[in-house]
Amino acid sequence: MSGTVDLLEDNYAAALPHLEQAAPENPPALFYRAEALRLKGDVAGAAAMYRKVVALNANSMYYALVRARAMKWAQP
Repeated sequence: MSGTVDLLEDNYAAALPHLEQAAPENPPALFYRAEALRLKGDVAGAAAMYRKVVALNANSMYYALVRARAMKWAQP
């Protein structure tokens, strides 16, 4: 939650450590981590993280909410 709040407050450097602590299979956490990387300026790192989100094999509403948005940014 702290990482998401930092992201919404445009504090990307502070958001990343919080988001990295989330479970690696958590689609929203991975997506917001990619968003923080992209907004911080690490486009290549963000694209790699977006591709991880797209490649997940999850069946949840949370995944459905972030997958389409991740697909938009997953292109190299």
